[in-house]
Amino acid sequence: MDDDLMAFSGGGETAASPMMEMGDPLDTGAATPVSPMAPAADMTADPMSFAGGYTDPFQGMPTSNDAMGGGGGGMAIPEMTKLREWEEKHQQDLDDASRNEQGQKLGRKEAASAELKTWYEARTTTLSKRSETNRTNEKASEGARTEAMAPGANPWERVVELIDSNVKTADVARDTSRMRALLIQLKSNPIVSTAA
Repeated sequence: MDDDLMAFSGGGETAASPMMEMGDPLDTGAATPVSPMAPAADMTADPMSFAGGYTDPFQGMPTSNDAMGGGGGGMAIPEMTKLREWEEKHQQDLDDASRNEQGQKLGRKEAASAELKTWYEARTTTLSKRSETNRTNEKASEGARTEAMAPGANPWERVVELIDSNVKTADVARDTSRMRALLIQLKSNPIVSTAA
């Protein structure tokens, strides 16, 4: 019974195991060592022989598309039907809409590019004007500071120039009339500090 374990599929013969033919690779007494990677001699003839007489259950089935009516191995083109005509017309409409959309996108991109160009030009012009104005104001401010630092000059005149002397109502802003009056008084009668 133990001798016939591999012959369970019939025939009564035991199939040779591929491991049985390898031999012991450490055995130095073997005249011709067998490589573990070499195929077994009986496996080259029939690759399924080690399984004990395996037979393919789909052996009698056709392998080409002849059974499906394909003929040349490819699918036959279906005849023109109303559904097929509608699908082609719909696909053509979708392609036309896609081309129109691409054209509109391109037009919008060109318009946006032109608008950005004009905006950058206007921005550059505005920045150059602003920087020129700032330079002019800085020169005027530097001149006024130099005059205020001159010996014998009244520094309160510079302070009065910096404040807005127009009177605003209390509803619009805070009432700063007392502070304004004080600054104007200091301008006309500056406090003279004596150096000790």
